[in-house]
Amino acid sequence: QNYIRQLQEEREKANRASEAKSVFLYNMSHEIRTPINAILGMDEILIRESDDEATLNRARDIRVAGSTLLEIVNDILDLSKIEAGKLEIIPGEYDLRELLRGLILMIGTRAESKGLEFRVDIDPEIPAILYGDEVRIRQCITNLLTNAVKYTDTGSVTLSLSFEQDGADNIRLGVAVSDTGIGIREEDLSKLFMEFQRLDERRNRNVEGTGLGMSITRELLGLMGSDLEVESKYGSGSTFSFRIRQRVLRKDSVGSADSLVMEQRPAASGQKYAPGFTAPEASVLVVDDTYMNLVVIEGLLKPTKIRIETVTSGEEALERVQHTHYDLILLDHRMPVMDGIETLKRMKELKHHQCPEAPVIALTANAISGAKEQYLRAGFTDYMSKPVEPEKLEDMIRHYLPEELIHAVKKDLLPVEDDHTGKAEVRSDVKRLEEKVSSLNVDLGIRNCGSEKGYLNACGIFCQAVKDNEAGIRDALDRQDFEKYTILVHALKSSARMIGAEEVSSTALVLEGAGERQDEATIVSLTPWLLKKYVELGSDLEKALSDLQQQKQPTEDLVRISENDYQNALHLMEAAASGMDYDGVQDMLNMLAGYRLTAEQEAQVNEVKTALDHLDWDRITEILK
Repeated sequence: QNYIRQLQEEREKANRASEAKSVFLYNMSHEIRTPINAILGMDEILIRESDDEATLNRARDIRVAGSTLLEIVNDILDLSKIEAGKLEIIPGEYDLRELLRGLILMIGTRAESKGLEFRVDIDPEIPAILYGDEVRIRQCITNLLTNAVKYTDTGSVTLSLSFEQDGADNIRLGVAVSDTGIGIREEDLSKLFMEFQRLDERRNRNVEGTGLGMSITRELLGLMGSDLEVESKYGSGSTFSFRIRQRVLRKDSVGSADSLVMEQRPAASGQKYAPGFTAPEASVLVVDDTYMNLVVIEGLLKPTKIRIETVTSGEEALERVQHTHYDLILLDHRMPVMDGIETLKRMKELKHHQCPEAPVIALTANAISGAKEQYLRAGFTDYMSKPVEPEKLEDMIRHYLPEELIHAVKKDLLPVEDDHTGKAEVRSDVKRLEEKVSSLNVDLGIRNCGSEKGYLNACGIFCQAVKDNEAGIRDALDRQDFEKYTILVHALKSSARMIGAEEVSSTALVLEGAGERQDEATIVSLTPWLLKKYVELGSDLEKALSDLQQQKQPTEDLVRISENDYQNALHLMEAAASGMDYDGVQDMLNMLAGYRLTAEQEAQVNEVKTALDHLDWDRITEILK
């Protein structure tokens, strides 16, 4: 009896010690991640800012070492979550094509840097839209692929995907990763899944990592009802594989590996864009506190002919849905006073809601793991990260709009637009802007804004907001209002990235995290640098855009507009403004730019331009009356 009791006490003591270790690792990993992220963020700023090659080399070394350290901490965090029973499998809808595109791009780059061939062998008939834990499935495949690249010096790494039908609505997704690496001795196979173990230590002493990857992968697969199988021949290579049950939500197929690779390449220069559908009878409400985001989304959706209405706050959104029916709502998350989650909650409680069944898509600049599940739990239909990708935005809206509102477009039957719309001039303006403001990633900005014309408009709006935003951030910092400070810096991060101002955006990202943690030391030390760069960028952009405008045709060479034509233009602008038709007002402004105006007319037109940039439709109507 005493012996049994003693054994029980020892077992309980061991269990408590194990639990204490897991909790300690879990908490410490979280704490360590915060300064690592700050270090990597600051280092990125240093890389972008410095012109000294020696400094850049050291900064790049910091980035490599910091990223490796972060990977190690993430491994320990995952292991401690598993041991503490805190790691959850969170299934949701995902697109296997998107998962594969990311893996092909990332692993292809790593393999290429080692001189390896990366092969992809996919059954093109695999259903693409599945239900499962996308984050953990990606993690498992990534672990297998990165391990294969690490332990292979010559030859190739191959990712293979297959499937078997498992009842009417499910499949068994088969994943295999093969390499021509060093292989594993038979006597070492039993050590493969031991924590903190590296096989053939002498031969692999230069390989970085914790030795946790395989253990974590097996544990994750176990939580998802699967197991990891290994076949290996020492000196010839290895194959790691698993089969996992996934529910099929739609029958779309993945397609060939070649099509996945081609789809992630940018479109050829000059290739004509055409929408995949039109929906002129559809009505969409867009809610975002940043004017530039509203203008960009309007511009991206213009080819679909959807009727777009925009508001800049949750309060305005609640007012609109009580009087107007919308087929879809795009709702920003991070807004002052009332954020997107609170807005949605109040929207669902409204007694006179005109569109209670309309899908509500969350817009967020935080594309973090688990974000989709967070928004689904909050009641959103889906979510989209900002800056929005034009193709993804179009695909998502097409998916959620009622089928009867969708009109298919055959791209080969689209009329060819004439080239008298100033496209060559716009392209020339973008090129000159790139030369004048070298800190901008113009290609990124054009992708985010959907077109070169949209990009130039966004740059103009960005400039006009600098003075007020800078004052707002300073005021929030002076009053130690960290909540407002975080919201303003979050908006700056998004708008700066929108136009390709990566240096300002990455700094704002670091400070957004500091604001959420109320890390006053980081905020106080880094905010002046951010605001200095922000103001400098705004000034450089404003001067560049002004220079471009002055290089246009001199006003003395223009024909003076007749009073009758001018009044007709005002009436057309007023009609467009009453329908919140941004492009209609802009077209009239573009037309007037081709004429010589009186000083009074020019002042009136400039007032309209300013109001349009802020989407202040009431002000436009007031000016024109």
